[in-house]
Amino acid sequence: MAYSKGWKIIKFAEQKIGFALLESKAGGAYGGGSEVTEDGKKLLMCYLNFKKDLNEKGDELFKKYFIDYL
Repeated sequence: MAYSKGWKIIKFAEQKIGFALLESKAGGAYGGGSEVTEDGKKLLMCYLNFKKDLNEKGDELFKKYFIDYL
């Protein structure tokens, strides 16, 4: 993915959720960069936990409905 496209996706997400996901530092003698904000880290952890729970429930449902075919 192009850097510019990734940056647009992040900015769009920030607009929709109402808080910053990244904190950017301008370049200079030591260069710039970006770091994930504390709110961004919390959101990421929520997503990872959601994904884990969703996968577990999906596995349970798959077994429930397709046990005869396993």
